[in-house]
Amino acid sequence: MAIFGQQGGAFGQPQQQGGILGIGISPPRPDPLAYKPDTNKYMSNFRVNSLGNLVGQYQGKPTELNGVRLDLKAIQAYEGTTPTVNKLRVNNEGKLFGNVTYETANPTYGKYVYRSSPYGGFWGGGWGGIDTNKTISQTKEVEIQGFELDMANISKSRSGALPSANNIYLRMDEGGLVGDIQAIWEGERTFTAAIGRQKIQQEQAPLGERLSRRGSSRTTGTLGGAPTSTAAGTVKADPLALRQQKGTILT
Repeated sequence: MAIFGQQGGAFGQPQQQGGILGIGISPPRPDPLAYKPDTNKYMSNFRVNSLGNLVGQYQGKPTELNGVRLDLKAIQAYEGTTPTVNKLRVNNEGKLFGNVTYETANPTYGKYVYRSSPYGGFWGGGWGGIDTNKTISQTKEVEIQGFELDMANISKSRSGALPSANNIYLRMDEGGLVGDIQAIWEGERTFTAAIGRQKIQQEQAPLGERLSRRGSSRTTGTLGGAPTSTAAGTVKADPLALRQQKGTILT
């Protein structure tokens, strides 16, 4: 007869080192890429506010990354709940992804359900009854919009593509958001494998027409964007019309 804790283990199975009661269940190995930001240096404790913007703690203060967001409707987050982001990574195109835990509507709410025991037939059992939980918890990786690393100017410790499994830790300096990318690259050691800066999206200047009397091209320059019209280059523009066209400059 097999005895718990002795050689041979329970139910005749061989005992493994680190097993529990001789059954041979070993504790899980630690994740070498567990997300553990240094809270003195990096943003941490990410959540998503009602606008969908990413909010984190930075140097002890809540900091909202305006425009860095995820679509709450796309993940069908339950209204009034607050999704949390447990881990951030980037792909080789510089796009940002978050491991998001959120509440969504429970499809069996108010219905009779029966769930068997997770221990199987030997232990048997289960439970049944009306499901009173309005929501259920989901966790999945979601692309986060509004953030892109400047991959053309990223500094990497190795040549080639970034490993797909990585962590990005966000910090700020006078130039904006910087990401330190932690990965396992060519070996088993986890280290800061790359450093990149958020790609700055240049704001488009207000559109307007520049009327020119120089030369004979009779076309406009612009105050931003592509030329919008032709202009009478050698004919003085009507002052009233100019005042009514916001942004028009006569040179």
